[in-house]
Amino acid sequence: MGDLTIRVFIVKFQCKIGEIIKKYVNVACSTISSALLISHGMRRDTKLILAFNDDTYIKFLGERLKYVRPDCQSTAGILRKILRENERRRLESKHIFPGIMVGRGKFIDLLKGPNQTYYSTDRGRDLYSTILQSDFKFIIGYPQLSEEELAAVKRKNGIPIRISLKYKSPGPLITLIHHRCDELGV
Repeated sequence: MGDLTIRVFIVKFQCKIGEIIKKYVNVACSTISSALLISHGMRRDTKLILAFNDDTYIKFLGERLKYVRPDCQSTAGILRKILRENERRRLESKHIFPGIMVGRGKFIDLLKGPNQTYYSTDRGRDLYSTILQSDFKFIIGYPQLSEEELAAVKRKNGIPIRISLKYKSPGPLITLIHHRCDELGV
């Protein structure tokens, strides 16, 4: 893929993976669409990780992704298949569809890597007055990060960013971040 700029979004849901369909299906679908889809196709420069309280995660790799559509019903169908496979196999990691895998790992392990880390908070730097680096990890808690998760992000030298005071759901927040990055050309 060459020197592809990578935007990594980690959305930490405060529930177990099996509860995502019951509690947050619309939020999860909106998050997936906002992070990975653009009007003319897929964002190949983006990775999305949905992390859960039971140390399970779903990783979407934009450069390999197929079968993701903008409608909530088809995305919810993908989530249901992931949940069925996760229940059936309980593997450390498993590719479910091209570019989509389910795995096990601690939240803190998802923060590893050289990328600059940012996190969403109401008391951070304003997104539109911040120059974001081209390769980054952006952490969003839903509904918010726990104290322990926030401490782990701060240990990683995470920079607090105020994206919006109006929007709290990850989908709109990610859309605003993409808009800012596209505007800056990063």
